[in-house]
Amino acid sequence: MTEKLAASSPEGRETRDISLLFTRICELGLAVRKGEPISRVEGAWEHAFTRGGNEWKVSVNGHRFPVPDTDAPGAEIRPFEAHVRFNGWPFAILNPYGGGVIGAGEAANEDTCIAALEAEIQSVGGSTPETLHGGKDA
Repeated sequence: MTEKLAASSPEGRETRDISLLFTRICELGLAVRKGEPISRVEGAWEHAFTRGGNEWKVSVNGHRFPVPDTDAPGAEIRPFEAHVRFNGWPFAILNPYGGGVIGAGEAANEDTCIAALEAEIQSVGGSTPETLHGGKDA
């Protein structure tokens, strides 16, 4: 199930839905980097963590140009794109408005990835809008 969050523009520009998975990746970046933009990282910003005995890794390109994908020699991460790996295997390639989740097993699917990201965000001292306001329905 791909859940989307609405993005709004106070200037009246066209808005588009942003995937919840991409949103959680960005929230993790904010929590880990304490608000410092990932565009200040040379190459892709990367963060690996373990949840439930499984290894997750996110790599995000915060630049306006492609950067090397350190997990796939010769490959690149396009501008403002995120790559997610699960136990060393490609899991998802996405941008704010879409992309593809490759993982679809019991342990590795979009919902388990989002749950792992949310747990990691909390473990590094960050929060999501839902944790700030008391639940997803708040």
